[in-house]
Amino acid sequence: TSADGKDVKLENATAGALDSLGLTSGTTKAKLVADTSISVNGVEVKFSKGSDMSDIAEAINSSSTGVTASVNAETGTLEFRADEDITIADGSNGTGLAALGLAASTTKAVTQETSVSSLSILDSASAQQAIQALDGAMQQVDSQRASLGAVQNRFDSTVSNLNSISENSTAARSRVQDA
Repeated sequence: TSADGKDVKLENATAGALDSLGLTSGTTKAKLVADTSISVNGVEVKFSKGSDMSDIAEAINSSSTGVTASVNAETGTLEFRADEDITIADGSNGTGLAALGLAASTTKAVTQETSVSSLSILDSASAQQAIQALDGAMQQVDSQRASLGAVQNRFDSTVSNLNSISENSTAARSRVQDA
């Protein structure tokens, strides 16, 4: 597709011209012409020569970046989703951003209120949002459980200390009375 989202049709192009674009006869998707990589939230994600947008999204999703990538079916563009800020930079070879048509940047996270009752799984995009919403909810529950567990541990320790103090005080009182 072109920059404005229109389909591009190649006719009468030589194999050499198509090859330099990473395309073959009958191909409608652009592909990477060389191995490259980018850094997403500090994690290097590598892409192989011949990767298309779907392959790139899959590579990002299989890395532990905290970012979910998908390809917009209508525009063919790569979309990123995350619960926190997304930082994108060049990978180790320094050509990944240019190869993908991206610029180094940090995108601030935007909170999207989602309830379980409003989730839909009718198409892949909404199913992905449902997974992200449920994942976010589980992370919040885990965080709250961890906080409550830490508080409970402190209370248990305090109760043990108070029991020990009480026992020691009782023993001391008994010795004083015996003397």
